[in-house]
Amino acid sequence: MKPMSKKPDSYLKLRGNTYSIQVNIPIELRESYLTKNGNQQSKYIEALGTDNLLKARMLRDKRVAELLLEFEALKAGDEVTITMVGELRCELAKYRKAEANSDEEAMFSAETNLEALEEHYHLDPAKHLEDSTKDELSTTLYDAYKTTSITFISEQYLKHKSDLSLSTNQKMRRYVKELIAFMGRDVRPELVTRKDALAFTGELNLQKHRGAKLKRDTLSGLSTLWTWARKREFVSDNIFADMRNEIHTSSRGTAKARDPFSNTDILDIVDGIHKLEKHKRLLSILTILGMYTGIREAELTGLRVKHILDGHVLDIVAGKNVDAVRKIPTHSSLHLLIDRLVENSSDGWLIPDIPNRKTPRETYASAKFSDFKQKLWGHNERPKLTFHSFRHTIEDLFREAEVYPATARKLTGRKDKGSEGVYGGGSSIAKMRTALENLKYNHGVSKAVQSLFDNIKW
Repeated sequence: MKPMSKKPDSYLKLRGNTYSIQVNIPIELRESYLTKNGNQQSKYIEALGTDNLLKARMLRDKRVAELLLEFEALKAGDEVTITMVGELRCELAKYRKAEANSDEEAMFSAETNLEALEEHYHLDPAKHLEDSTKDELSTTLYDAYKTTSITFISEQYLKHKSDLSLSTNQKMRRYVKELIAFMGRDVRPELVTRKDALAFTGELNLQKHRGAKLKRDTLSGLSTLWTWARKREFVSDNIFADMRNEIHTSSRGTAKARDPFSNTDILDIVDGIHKLEKHKRLLSILTILGMYTGIREAELTGLRVKHILDGHVLDIVAGKNVDAVRKIPTHSSLHLLIDRLVENSSDGWLIPDIPNRKTPRETYASAKFSDFKQKLWGHNERPKLTFHSFRHTIEDLFREAEVYPATARKLTGRKDKGSEGVYGGGSSIAKMRTALENLKYNHGVSKAVQSLFDNIKW
């Protein structure tokens, strides 16, 4: 790829926020490359789906190298391996062009080729996934034959529900991936029966390492997907309706009991952090934020600098449920800490010292807090005290300050299980800020926390 080594960004175009490759097709080869309308293409354009320049260059190198080899093979008259997607699109374009021109002979020829391609695809579907994405292939298959796949309906659902949070989007992909692993890669959803859904549920029940809630969430997510697909006539029935009720309950599915931190516990934690050499800054920041927000560890570690709005308001864009996505003010005791975190962020994340690895940020932070707690109080001692205990502590502080329950739920992102929560716009920022300022730790704890903040090395 000598041209690209001399010009690193050749063949690359930034379209909107993502990169695409753009390659001029030689005039003598344009008959081999047709648009959906049957017109000859002068340029080959393909979206790379990334806004990262380095990643785009790597993807570009592979795809453009393949294209240039393909051009050379076509010029030489050699046989060229074309992906299933490419063949389907070519035949579809021919069929539509013939249909527009009322050319019945050309329509019959293209239709015959489409039928042959379908038969060839079903003989060895895995072969055609090497050079194209599952979404691209499933969408093209639907255009050609009006037959669907589980991949197709899930991708169409996620495109339609573009306002879903990142967390919900990822969960739906996980549910579908698990179903495909059980049913098979290319199963048509209209052929999946209630009996199959029961068999899948039975498989979930056998999984001892997962709680009942997670299993029910999986079935609820698939039920939502099938309901949407039924309205669009991709399937005839919602086979997952009420299937979540078939999940067996067990002690593994119940929430673990947690105790709140007492003032003595917090003083022990602060004193223990002072003596640390490793992870001292990370644990200091997590402890102070946990004490005065009570929000989940995953929400804290997921905050970026851009999520800090005017007035030290946190914009939590993803969480455990719909109620976890919220904008909330922060206690005045945190304002200086937040300012320092924003000023000193080197990677865009609010909380520092979490390495960029495959391990999720919340998992890394949770492990460090757990290790610290075990060393502080002893292995397997005080199992009911974890980072989540800060949520219990702040709930007690809300009660002592007589904070209105709906305001407390909004601040901590807890689900409102009654009908009251679906009415109105909820508590205002001003109301929540007033409630937070009424929270009081005793003088000894407040003094210890101030000392912890003063000793953070920036």
